[in-house]
Amino acid sequence: MIRLFKVGVTLIMLSVMCGSCAGSSDVSSPGASNSTGSKGIVTSSAAQTNSASSASSQIPSVPQSEEFVLPGLISNYMVLQRNSSMTLWGNYSTDGPLTAEINGKTYTGECKDGYFEIDIVTGNETESFDLTIFSATEKTVIKNVVLGEVFLCAGQSNMQLTMSYIEAPELSENTPFNHIRFVNVPVQNTLDVVTSPATDVPLKWEILFNSTLPGFSAVAYYFGEEMYRNLKVPIGIIWVAAGDTIIASWLPAEDAKTIETVYQEERAMTHVRSTSHMFYTMVSPILKYKARGVIWYQGENQPYKYDEYLTKLINVWRREFNNDKLEFTVIQLPGMDNSWNKGWPEIREAQKQVSETLSDCALSINIDCGEKPEIHPKDKKPIGIRAADVTLDRFFGIQDLPQSPMVQSYSVIGTQFVVEFNNAADGLILKNNGIGFEISAGDVFYPAMATVEGNKVFLSSPEVSKPAKARYAYANWPEVSLYNKADMPAEPFDLATK
Repeated sequence: MIRLFKVGVTLIMLSVMCGSCAGSSDVSSPGASNSTGSKGIVTSSAAQTNSASSASSQIPSVPQSEEFVLPGLISNYMVLQRNSSMTLWGNYSTDGPLTAEINGKTYTGECKDGYFEIDIVTGNETESFDLTIFSATEKTVIKNVVLGEVFLCAGQSNMQLTMSYIEAPELSENTPFNHIRFVNVPVQNTLDVVTSPATDVPLKWEILFNSTLPGFSAVAYYFGEEMYRNLKVPIGIIWVAAGDTIIASWLPAEDAKTIETVYQEERAMTHVRSTSHMFYTMVSPILKYKARGVIWYQGENQPYKYDEYLTKLINVWRREFNNDKLEFTVIQLPGMDNSWNKGWPEIREAQKQVSETLSDCALSINIDCGEKPEIHPKDKKPIGIRAADVTLDRFFGIQDLPQSPMVQSYSVIGTQFVVEFNNAADGLILKNNGIGFEISAGDVFYPAMATVEGNKVFLSSPEVSKPAKARYAYANWPEVSLYNKADMPAEPFDLATK
């Protein structure tokens, strides 16, 4: 099943074909922000009781009640991260003990000052179920819940662009994509500067239908389809994207302060781009929800210190989501060239460095994608599929999927600069006459002739007798020629011997 959740410009698709979702009223705890513990909260011990008993024996015969007010993320059709510990939360009119029943297992918590949290543990069940939260006198039921893998698909406009922007696949009328569900977190285009976490963001899980497919993120759709094709479990997507945003807008104010202000001020022409706006309006409302990882597609307009800023974003999000192992797959920028977006080779190199330096980070290569004058290319399908394949390889151990050749080592042998690649066990191939390579003995680069042998590329130039540096596909709109036998493009590189 698929559920979609919309965050800002994000959609989450749900795997159910029936009526509207449960209420999406926002839930807040007294005297506390969304990202940290709340004053006066008594957190449950996640005590599991009588797990062998049937579900019917756990739930008392009490009426359903509107006195329970749950956040939109905890609603009909939701996807819970499987094999995980997480928290259910909400507001209730009466203080005292509360219980959550999931697949015959019960977990207890306490409501205090009208707010409650119940810690639960999910398994690996494959069938949908109803989740019930109850007191001694009344209950609320969340219907058609599934266990699966939950991801945030986040970033700026290229993650935001929908299937209507490209040629969407032809599908039978009103076909449900029950394996993918989503939430779309709406972009808050307020005229006021936001200085604290939003508490009134309407969210709900949805199922992806043929009729709603055109309005769903193209990259997220192809990512979700490829994940499901390989895992055969429901995929939950929380769509959190907004165009032309910078890293500072995705950070809390205290963390954004450490980013140099010159670039922020140049870009902050609207409040959507201003410091902390996206974090407070789109990320804060989802911080309590458990996700497996983040698919991050951003950076098109931010070449300045991108390695430092992306590192900060990953570390801060892991802290705020209370998950130091939150997995990140970074979508490396494809090719593009116009008069005002420059510095993409440096951004791609920064994305590579961050993915190699931080733990639990992966990088998908898209150097052969894109459109020369267009910052919003339509070839979203390979970008989404590659993000999924590298995620499956890196974090799920599925190693028979196509992967891009990545630099493994390099050296100088005589007059040749030699680069060795992994993900090329069957050898490398050169297309387009082997263009796109350069070598240098100092600061001036010359076109290099390339030959391949097995998983190695040998570079030379009559202009360079003692090469010390080598580059490949190092341009906004690069010349691309190096692939493996699976027809996956090699990563661009900028190498120098010590």
